[in-house]
Amino acid sequence: MKKLDDFFRKEYIDYISRGDIQLSFEENSWSLMKDFVKQKLGIEHRKKVIEFGSMLGFVTSLMSKECDIVGLEPVKLLLEFSRNLIKEHSIANCKFFEYEIGNASFYEEFDAGFCIHGLPHFLSFEEMQELFRDFNRVLKLNGLFFVDFTNRERMISKFIPRIWDKVELKSGETLYILQENSLNLEKSNLFSIWTYIYSNRGVSASYNIDLKLYTLTEIIKIAGDSGFRVVEILGSWSGHPYRVDSHRMIVLIRKERRM
Repeated sequence: MKKLDDFFRKEYIDYISRGDIQLSFEENSWSLMKDFVKQKLGIEHRKKVIEFGSMLGFVTSLMSKECDIVGLEPVKLLLEFSRNLIKEHSIANCKFFEYEIGNASFYEEFDAGFCIHGLPHFLSFEEMQELFRDFNRVLKLNGLFFVDFTNRERMISKFIPRIWDKVELKSGETLYILQENSLNLEKSNLFSIWTYIYSNRGVSASYNIDLKLYTLTEIIKIAGDSGFRVVEILGSWSGHPYRVDSHRMIVLIRKERRM
């Protein structure tokens, strides 16, 4: 998808990876997500698991110690990073493939799956329906899957129009990130401009993206229409129940019928 390729550039990779594959790979946040995935999906040795929107491949790679896993990623630059990651760390039981929404090439091969890096927020309602149909296509009957969202209700009630962040890179530079956000409540969209500023080079670039903020009701409807039943709704990676003020909206679903 061109809009994703236009947003996820080298600066984003520097931001998330800190310019150091080893350092970022060992961060506790990835391990927390990995433990959540293992627990909620009942991951056991030799199970086959798939991740949609694997981004830089950190969680996918960590999960390879627990199961055979495949990561699907629509952004070519992120896919390249993921493949370099498993090559650099000699990681087995893990493969990454390019993915196009609505064209998952697997059929009922996987015991479980997940989508945790916000891919659904980049999709229109029609694309989201296609994504859920792909979830159905790749999973075995009764397979478990969960999808992670930013909680729309909290974002709207505690909206922050301007966010600064910074990370220290392996090169010694500091990378500053400015997010400028605006809400369209009528369309339930978040328009965001990310500006990257390197301490030794100044402003590198600005990239914008239009994100769709989904309600829980919409997700339950799409899941049901796609052959899934909602099993549980959680509000954090620590497993807290979902509430209106939760940071996350994590929806665990089970495939009950084929499409």
